[in-house]
Amino acid sequence: MRSFFYVIFHPLQTLNLWLENDPNASIFDVLYLLTVFSAFGIWLVFDRYQKARNNAVPFRHNPPEVFLGVHFH
Repeated sequence: MRSFFYVIFHPLQTLNLWLENDPNASIFDVLYLLTVFSAFGIWLVFDRYQKARNNAVPFRHNPPEVFLGVHFH
């Protein structure tokens, strides 16, 4: 779990370790990074779609005029 948080909070450093052939680097660190950020991006797109589709649309409605008395012409 510690490496999971490290990958999230230091994404560029994690990729740099992996690209330099560091013996302590793991492909799982990069997979964590790609999976978490891909899932987050998908969630953001889906949430935006749901908000745009389900939010109420404001519109103006002018009430009819009120007549307080009877007018005969």
